[in-house]
Amino acid sequence: MDETFSNVAPHLRHLLKDMLQHLELKDRRYFGRMYRTCFKGKAAVKFMLNGRHANDITHAEDLGNELMSAGVLEHVCQSHPFRNKSLFYRFSFCRSIVAMEKDLDEEWKL
Repeated sequence: MDETFSNVAPHLRHLLKDMLQHLELKDRRYFGRMYRTCFKGKAAVKFMLNGRHANDITHAEDLGNELMSAGVLEHVCQSHPFRNKSLFYRFSFCRSIVAMEKDLDEEWKL
């Protein structure tokens, strides 16, 4: 398995794979600031419940926090645990993509 997912417990790997395949990752704006390649916590909880990965909202939040502890999921500002709210989260490896896009944007401004 890829080292990116080596910290993910076996019981979470199927969930992670499904989330990667089905959650809508997109650029979102909040108070004028752009957050790239992210999804809402509420959408992930709904996905976990509909996909029968979680029994209830609390269980879904616990699973999201387990993914955060494994280092594969993060709040876009690293300031919130995983919650069933309209907070923005991203897969940690997307941070590299976002940084690369930002660098390219800066180059084009020159």
